[in-house]
Amino acid sequence: MKKIVRRALGVIASGALASTALGAELIVPSETYPDPGTAVALAANGDTVTLLASGSPYVVSPPPRIAGKAITLRGSTGDPSDVVIRGPFNNNALEIQSGAGGTVVKDLTFELGPTPINPVVFASGAGLVTIENCLFRGDPGISGGTVGVYASVTTLHIFDTRFEDLIASGPEADGIAVSVFVGDLIAKNCQFINNRIHPSLTPSNGAFGGAVYVLGGDAQLTRCHFESNRGGWGGGVAVNNGSATIDACSFVNNEAHHGPGVYAGDAAFAVIRNSLFAKNHSTTNDGAIFTNTGAFIANSTFADNVADNSYIIGGSPPPGSVTIDNSIIWGNSMNTNIIPAPMMAVMHNNIIQQAYTGGAGSFDNQIVDPMFVDALGGDYRLAPGSPAIDAGNTSLGLGSYVDFDGNPRAADDPNTTDTGLSYDGPVIDVGCFEVQPPACPIDTNGDNMIDLDDLQNLLFSFGASCP
Repeated sequence: MKKIVRRALGVIASGALASTALGAELIVPSETYPDPGTAVALAANGDTVTLLASGSPYVVSPPPRIAGKAITLRGSTGDPSDVVIRGPFNNNALEIQSGAGGTVVKDLTFELGPTPINPVVFASGAGLVTIENCLFRGDPGISGGTVGVYASVTTLHIFDTRFEDLIASGPEADGIAVSVFVGDLIAKNCQFINNRIHPSLTPSNGAFGGAVYVLGGDAQLTRCHFESNRGGWGGGVAVNNGSATIDACSFVNNEAHHGPGVYAGDAAFAVIRNSLFAKNHSTTNDGAIFTNTGAFIANSTFADNVADNSYIIGGSPPPGSVTIDNSIIWGNSMNTNIIPAPMMAVMHNNIIQQAYTGGAGSFDNQIVDPMFVDALGGDYRLAPGSPAIDAGNTSLGLGSYVDFDGNPRAADDPNTTDTGLSYDGPVIDVGCFEVQPPACPIDTNGDNMIDLDDLQNLLFSFGASCP
């Protein structure tokens, strides 16, 4: 075997291009590194293994194993569709083991082979593992692996990654896209589409998390989209013995027995803000969220969700442990109640679809059509004249001060009379979307100053119409 030479600059052994002080770059395929497994085995701490674009998948057997070192495994083009990895039958496509904290996997597609059973990426005791700009793709026509990424005693960061068409092969599957046991998960700008328990299984089978399951850790999800996922307890996300912080996420058309959007079970407190829950379906109660410990929900929208029996937000948390502020609950199934009466949720400044007194301290809730732009078409932004505009309580805002679309909160609509409350500045809107000021601002040149240049622009454009 050729000796691997590493230098701060220049060209190193065949197949390894220019290196940096952080490590060498090992190119696959090449004379020295003909396949991913060889390159990963020979890489040293801090090295980068780069897989060149290929017309066919890299079929890895046995799977590459990263242990005792931190490396970066990446596709060469930055487009994950150009570099595809496929695991062998009944085995992983990549294993990340003890001592690999700091490992980064990016710009790759992981594709399920014929009827696989094991996770696509398996991480155990690995420290911090980051997955970025990847695609995990199954085949909706066959049984898939039990999970896309499985992490145990590992902190998992996932950014800008899509999980689609992963289908569980048995009822024991928890977290069909991502499953984290005794570890924390941070996911940002990710998409979870059509990940589900096997079609032969009913949602009452008990599997946790059609897309994501975290047990014994904290889940922080920001700007993630969950659509058409299907599980037993939690169609989109399930958390037990930990916490869930969900900001600016969307849950659309997911299905579960309990909590088709979010299931917060044993000792799991949920904080949900600026998020959309629409057209989700529960085969029993709680058509959007299930909680047994409690939840804080702020500036979110719940619309067109269906519970076969009753409730939109359900579970058995202690009375007064659920708080809902500045949110819209409208157009959902109305069999019994929005929330189970024993829950005694504390409600502030919400628009709700039917009478609900709420727990002690509740105030300023109203039953009035929020006037969505196009609910039938799935657009739950606020139409002009909506009673939700400038109608919230700005002091109840929590966390990131932007809405679902990333626009600033408390943006005053000059065409709407303020009906909400603010101790300083404009009033926040109710729901997950904030109506922004109209076009034709006074700052005509966008330099954040109102000066003579703006006056000159105004005079030149006097009498013209705004676009």
